[in-house]
Amino acid sequence: FTIINQGATADTLTSVTTQAARRVVVHGNTTLPAEMSVASSDESETDSAGPAGAEPVSPLDVGEMRIVLTDTTRTLRPGQNIELTFVFQNAGAVTLPVPMGPPAESERQPLEHDPHSG
Repeated sequence: FTIINQGATADTLTSVTTQAARRVVVHGNTTLPAEMSVASSDESETDSAGPAGAEPVSPLDVGEMRIVLTDTTRTLRPGQNIELTFVFQNAGAVTLPVPMGPPAESERQPLEHDPHSG
């Protein structure tokens, strides 16, 4: 997903909450420059920040953001939409449906091997 600041001044993401998790951690750049967009790091290999409406540029140019839900309150699956509330210093709270990405490598469970199957 992409967050766009259409305002004339920079804004800062101060928190993210959801009823689907007891804890939400935001990693990366939480400052949204004026008239710029920031893509989540799960969107593609070229996740980025750049002028609003422009094609993505290298995430190293401005930064990227990753939002991690921990201590979830229910089972979440990749592609499932859940409501996240983003709280910005200037713009206030915005609640949006956001698709879940795959779990982080450290959170993935190994597949169990059934010795009785071929």
